[in-house]
Amino acid sequence: MALALDEPKDDKDEEYKKFEEIVKEIKEKKKKAKMITDENEEISDIGFKTYKDYIGKYFGGCCFLIVSNLAMQLYAFADLGADYVIGAWTVETD
Repeated sequence: MALALDEPKDDKDEEYKKFEEIVKEIKEKKKKAKMITDENEEISDIGFKTYKDYIGKYFGGCCFLIVSNLAMQLYAFADLGADYVIGAWTVETD
């Protein structure tokens, strides 16, 4: 009576082969894994879609962008005008 080498002799041999496969998989994963030097290091990736959804859903989309740009331009012109008035006032002689 000859036994084939591929066939397990009993349940323990079968369990041992499963264990070896698991150990082999763990070793392969360890080779691919990257060790983090600082455990407090956090890596995040925020794509364009996140910003698009954020502005589109919560701020009103294009209307928000147009109004906010106009407000910034108005502020810049008002600031420039105030600087001009103060500059003209300081140069003025009495």
